[in-house]
Amino acid sequence: MIGIFLFSERIRLWIVSRLEKKEKKSKFRSKMIHGISTSVSVSLSATIITTPLVAYHFGCVSLVSVLTNMLVVWVISFIFHGILLCLLASMLSTTLAVFISLPVSVPVYFVLFTSEFLSKLPMAAVYTSSIYTVVWLCGAYVLLTIFLLQKKKRPMFLAVSVLFTLLLSQTLSWIEPMTDDFRVTMLDVGQGQCILLQSDGKIFLVDCGGDDDEISADIAAEALLNQGISRLDGLIVTHPDRDHAGGVSYLLTRIHADRLILPYVEDEELETLAKATDGVVDYVSQDVVYSFGDTKMTIFAPFNYYSGNESSICILFQREDCGILITGDRGELGESVLLKEHNIPDVDVLVVGHHGSAGSTTDELLKATTPEIALISVGEDNRYGHPSQKVLDKLIEAGCEIFRTDLHGT
Repeated sequence: MIGIFLFSERIRLWIVSRLEKKEKKSKFRSKMIHGISTSVSVSLSATIITTPLVAYHFGCVSLVSVLTNMLVVWVISFIFHGILLCLLASMLSTTLAVFISLPVSVPVYFVLFTSEFLSKLPMAAVYTSSIYTVVWLCGAYVLLTIFLLQKKKRPMFLAVSVLFTLLLSQTLSWIEPMTDDFRVTMLDVGQGQCILLQSDGKIFLVDCGGDDDEISADIAAEALLNQGISRLDGLIVTHPDRDHAGGVSYLLTRIHADRLILPYVEDEELETLAKATDGVVDYVSQDVVYSFGDTKMTIFAPFNYYSGNESSICILFQREDCGILITGDRGELGESVLLKEHNIPDVDVLVVGHHGSAGSTTDELLKATTPEIALISVGEDNRYGHPSQKVLDKLIEAGCEIFRTDLHGT
């Protein structure tokens, strides 16, 4: 309301001045101009105030909100009064209320369809998890402040400047990851795990679960969309525990995965995940090697067919100059079997098993792999006491540089 009070009328008058032609004045044209100018001015005015609040609270900036408002705002009044009429009619007759609700439901479906359709467009929203988006948003409000303080207002210059800096910020967000030949990102999803692997133009996500299923999925989706990625080459689930797989179904509603890679174990949750994807589903019952460019990804199959931490599949992601090992939630037994059955090479990065639990990351594993960097995905002040001080001491003794999501974020 503050935005509408401060800016709406001025924006409306500017739009009218650009659209009206003195030599052609008709009632229909005047009504059209009035409707368009009012809708745009109200939407823009409200957006000026709400955008930084939404960005701070929800971590996103909608770029289609003004267009959405323009398309649906004209039916909102009809819907509102129609619902009131249905409620009043229900006091007299349920049948009458149902009959009245039928025409009212049509514009409701129109609003929902329009909003959903526009939200799925590329660049429908940008996210503050990208520093480039934060810088652009701050810069846009600096430009707006300068514009308001100027005596001679130049709205088109302001609009072009904001649009140009937006495109520049998103271009930088997309280009930066491409400058790395080989890239691993451990996302801060709290007490869970979600790891992004990128190499030779291929993109794989390992697990998606954390403190909250939907929030974990949103964090993963936004990390991808910030890079202009709406499709994964593969989504790998190490095992079906909620802190590793809980957000997968939600994520698949926002990001398409060409391939869903699951451990071949008996579990209802995995069956549910398989039904949630329209991509290929691979059940790993024996070791699988994916090669692309200079990269090789080896997926080690579970050594038993029953759900649980020891059934976690393991991933070795390698280029000639770098190797990353992910062991899921395997404990001492699972790590021992992995080392006994496979020739695990030295790695540069070890994703510490089971969030730093005392029962994982054995001395034998550290001696066999000699990692330089240890990544721990763990929630702040979690009730499990992860990571264990015993494990941290082992990693320090092994000479590892330690990064933790509870201390360092993503």
